[in-house]
Amino acid sequence: MFGLIIMVIGLLIYLVLPWPLQLIVLLTNSALPDPIPLLDEIIMFASFFKKFINTCRVVIWILENKIIFILGLIGVILLCLWIF
Repeated sequence: MFGLIIMVIGLLIYLVLPWPLQLIVLLTNSALPDPIPLLDEIIMFASFFKKFINTCRVVIWILENKIIFILGLIGVILLCLWIF
């Protein structure tokens, strides 16, 4: 029972990692023997794939809307300078 709780906590921590760290953990986990083969790898790959696709969408949007991105970035910088 304790091992199951630790696995659930580990999975929840994995789900909030940025995608480069998720890739490292996924590759490491794939090399280690598991009591439940392939189930955790499927869950981890699905989460990694979703984050990777979302990151690609953001990059594509930035490339398509460079002026809006630059104006927004300048606005954020000016806001930070004004606050601090």
